[in-house]
Amino acid sequence: MARKEVKRARRLFSERQKEIEERRKEILKAKFEEKQRKERNKIERLEGFTKDIVSWGLWQNEQQVDQHLSLYSKKKDKLDALKAQLGFRKQVLHQKPKDESMKDVYSVSKSVDGRRVQLSVEELALNVKKFQDFYLGLMLNLRTTGPYIRMN
Repeated sequence: MARKEVKRARRLFSERQKEIEERRKEILKAKFEEKQRKERNKIERLEGFTKDIVSWGLWQNEQQVDQHLSLYSKKKDKLDALKAQLGFRKQVLHQKPKDESMKDVYSVSKSVDGRRVQLSVEELALNVKKFQDFYLGLMLNLRTTGPYIRMN
């Protein structure tokens, strides 16, 4: 009788261990699939920013910003192009604002009377130009201090 109970207990223990192991494998598989899904979404999002920049062009200085904006007659096209510039610089190039005064340089809207309002074309263009002025200054500084950095 005791032997049967021991065999039964061992069998139940073994089955429980197998269930726990299978559950652990399922959890690991689900976590892996979630991680893969997030990575795919991130890549697709970055590809979207890159496609936008291929379409609109990457504007490197103030003159290019003004020149490209003058090519578009629709306000929506101008807004989309400016948002693409800011999004690409933030998400793909990982450019960071230089100081606290530029913390809102990536914003495409602002709060007015408790509501979010989209920035105007002029405000977005100013943000793009601010950002480019900072990096132009940085590149000029590196050019004068670093022997291998060139600007075209």
